[in-house]
Order: sequence, then C-alpha cells, then structure tokens
Amino acid sequence: MKERSNDRRAINRNRYFKPYTYMKKQWFSILLSLTVVSTATADYLQAPGGHYALTSDGPVIVADDFRLTQSTLIGELNWWGGYYSPPPIPDNFIVRLFADDGGKPGSLLPGFSIGSITKTATGNSILPLASGLPSAQYRYSASLLSPFQAQADVRYWVSIANQYDFWAWELTTSHENDGIQRTSFYSGDWGALPTFNMAFEVVTVPEPSVALLFMGGIIATFVRNKRSVA
Repeated sequence: MKERSNDRRAINRNRYFKPYTYMKKQWFSILLSLTVVSTATADYLQAPGGHYALTSDGPVIVADDFRLTQSTLIGELNWWGGYYSPPPIPDNFIVRLFADDGGKPGSLLPGFSIGSITKTATGNSILPLASGLPSAQYRYSASLLSPFQAQADVRYWVSIANQYDFWAWELTTSHENDGIQRTSFYSGDWGALPTFNMAFEVVTVPEPSVALLFMGGIIATFVRNKRSVA
C-alpha cells in the first residue's frame, strides 16, 4: 500500500511539475525580453569628427550644454580629445556638471562624480588650435560613481578640463544645441563661443523599477507553485 501511495504521489508531482517547468521557461523568456526593452536608453551624442580641438586644461576651461528627451539616470560619460605635447602620466581630469543660468553654466550640481577614466587611442588625429600641429586622438570613458538623475528637457552644462597645460577637447560637426562657454581660473567669467560644439557622449542607464517589480512577481509565483506541489 505504501508503494502504491508513493507511486501516486510521484505521478501527481510529475503532473504538476511539467506545466510548472513549461511556465518557468515562458516566464524567463518574457523577463528576458522585458530586460532588453528596459535597456533601450536615450543617450546624447555629439560625435567626434570636427578634427579641430580647443584647449581645456585648467587655466582655460570649456563647457558644453545638452538636454535629454526624457527623465533618466546618467551612468557614463565619454569624450574625445588629445595633446599638443607628450601626454601626461597620469591625466588629471576635472569633470563637472552645472545647471543652466540664462544660457551659461550656473550653480555646480552635486552628485555628478566620475570614477576611473579609460583612455584609448583611436588611430585618428586631431588638430589642436593652440598648436596648429596634428596630434593623436584619444577616446576617454568614465562611469559615474553613482548614477545622476537628469530631468527631461532641462539644459545642463558639462565641463571637462585636464589640468595639464597641453590638452585639447575635440570639436564636433554636430549642430545640436549650438554654442559653448569658456572661462579661466583667472577671470571666473564665462564667455560664449556660439558656433562651436564639443565631442562627447552622455550614456544613460535603464530605470530598474519595471524589471525588478516584474521579477518579484515571477519569484512569488514560483514560490506559491512549489508550496502547492510539496
């Protein structure tokens, strides 16, 4: 009698586990597709290709503006530039984000702090206006120490300066949000250069709420199914 009872339990478990296993595979596929959708982000790119480059080395600081089409988290910043003297070891970049103040950088925004910077030689060249001599182009990439919450259709200004006397930030051929601002440690006043744009990319990260909530629902479903089978 015990053997028959055990056999019946085994049959019942198989009967429950087969659809459960199928459901598990289906939910995993749905979750994967949702995760892929959630990583579609609204990056902002002013691509390199302007060839010319402006000095932004500490004594002179350049800032360029950008807007995002939706409220999102900024997770990474990329930019392009190079040196008109042998590159320093190491670089000493100061990257800051400002609010807008009537068309120029205003108050410094907290929470926009980058981590270590990766520098990659692209094999292309730039022409720093300060020297007039061709120089190697580099791509710089840095993740933020923690994502920065940016608001939709708000104007931000990002300044990038390498505190080394011979570094230049590359210009772009993009005319999106035309115009940059430039200042120096000596004057402190921003001055407009309305026909220039700099080469940089703002990389955003997906909002995790939808995917995490959906995952929580799937886990809860699995737990309930397991308890009902046991």
